[in-house]
Amino acid sequence: MMPLLNAQLFEPDATTRATVLAIHGFGGSTEQSWVKPGLIKKLNAAGFAVYAVPLPLHTANAGSQVSDDSLLKAFIGQLSAQIPQLSPPVMGLGFSFGARVIWELLATPDQQLTSAVLIGLGATNHMDAAAHEIATGQASAHHPARLFDRVLAHTAVPQDNLLRFAQLTADNFEPGNDTINAPVLLISGEFDELAQDSDELVTAITASHQICEKLAVPGRDHISVLTSGLARSTAVKFFTRHTG
Repeated sequence: MMPLLNAQLFEPDATTRATVLAIHGFGGSTEQSWVKPGLIKKLNAAGFAVYAVPLPLHTANAGSQVSDDSLLKAFIGQLSAQIPQLSPPVMGLGFSFGARVIWELLATPDQQLTSAVLIGLGATNHMDAAAHEIATGQASAHHPARLFDRVLAHTAVPQDNLLRFAQLTADNFEPGNDTINAPVLLISGEFDELAQDSDELVTAITASHQICEKLAVPGRDHISVLTSGLARSTAVKFFTRHTG
């Protein structure tokens, strides 16, 4: 099995109060999602360490050989094994597909995250559309809008790796069937096409008797929400209230 974890630990200058497990989105990187927008800096200033993990097949040394369809399951398994080694309490932070990964961790019965902030997550998996766009250069019939043009235009990940990742993660996402085991903050842009059906996530969280907060950032879309000062400050405040 290929190595899945190529993580970076960003520690605060003062004593660590908790650790945030952060996972970026499809085609992205830790630098794009968390460093440049300033969220890691803001979390460090509030006393949080950030353990940032790239998605599989998204780093230069990740390799491209995957022998079966267990990529997501294996990744979640390695994350679950890593969490007990981080400075507790540990919270989850994910953007787009990274938020999907955090959601899957939260839905694990013995999961160890005390809270989570999920950015740009909806109730539909769009990896089939991504695979179609990469393979053909055309929008799919089920997704007439070319949802991933901006991602593909700015990614540093090899196209073959992105296609393989999208093909291996194009499963059905059925969050309504999940029991969520920690408080969650959902953040999305007002014009985020990929998170328009996030109300289904709210239903699943509240049905699990967990706190669910939701922020729609005015004037932002799926990508630009990451640079929102309102999104950053709201995320840090949520983590501060739910450190376990």
